[in-house]
Amino acid sequence: MKLIGSLVVIASLVFGVLCAATAYLPKLTLPDDQLLGLTLNAPAGGPPPLARAGDTLTPELLATLRADGVERVRVKEFAFARWSHSYWFVLAVLGLTAGGVAVKQAARMQYAPSAAGERRASPASAARDALARTREIASALAAELPAIADEHDRCRTIVHRLDEVQRQHALTIVEAKPALIAALGMGGFAEFMDHFSAGERNLNRAWSAAADYHAPEAERSLAAAHAPLEQAASMLGA
Repeated sequence: MKLIGSLVVIASLVFGVLCAATAYLPKLTLPDDQLLGLTLNAPAGGPPPLARAGDTLTPELLATLRADGVERVRVKEFAFARWSHSYWFVLAVLGLTAGGVAVKQAARMQYAPSAAGERRASPASAARDALARTREIASALAAELPAIADEHDRCRTIVHRLDEVQRQHALTIVEAKPALIAALGMGGFAEFMDHFSAGERNLNRAWSAAADYHAPEAERSLAAAHAPLEQAASMLGA
């Protein structure tokens, strides 16, 4: 279903773009009362052109263009009634919507509970656990570091603890992208990643500063990671 939905989305998008190209190209077979007074946005007829961009369609000009075999003209004004492919465009929009719903539904079904009622260990669940573990590590460091007098020891502790985040938990969250999109939607996932990425950057900065034995900068960066990680966790219900 996901593949079919994706193909429908692509086909509808291409078809919709092609239909949109005729939005400002009314047919000259339309009644005069729908065309008179419109302003040309490109030369028409010829060569040489029988009308220039900026000319207004008059009964005489319409008759001349029709006699020359001109089928369409490009105008500046838009009207749904003059759009020959309007209904096809609406059909493309419906196809795009249906395809998007099918893709999203397929993604949700992929991580739905099994027939036996047991929930699979989905990437979304793994991401939630990884984020919770990341917050635990950051909070534990903040609580333990003041009791470590030596700056070098504090730095070594930060590096050792954050290694787990970098090697395991951050990767788990990134790899869960499809499942998180299915759970949160594109907009929700983008907001979640804004918060998580901000927290991860601060943790990486803390690790880097600690690796250089710069304890004050490492501790400042560690403290700055708490708020965005908490916001990210609230979006996952962690």
